[in-house]
Amino acid sequence: MLHRDFLAGRVPDSARARAVQAAGEARRAYAEGLGFSGTIVVSQLGIVVSETLQASGLDMAEANRQAGIAAAI
Repeated sequence: MLHRDFLAGRVPDSARARAVQAAGEARRAYAEGLGFSGTIVVSQLGIVVSETLQASGLDMAEANRQAGIAAAI
């Protein structure tokens, strides 16, 4: 979706929304209880979502916020 939006010269709002939706669904699954492997997958998905949002033009802090990644101290 991101690639198609950029090729068409559109702001990648739909790709951003789908990425944020995926992160939210992963967080809900995590809240319902996952084993160790599931927790790792949720963490990795958060990173992928953040990187996708950054590729769409958001800065790292905003991408991490939307992906649900806590800021490092």
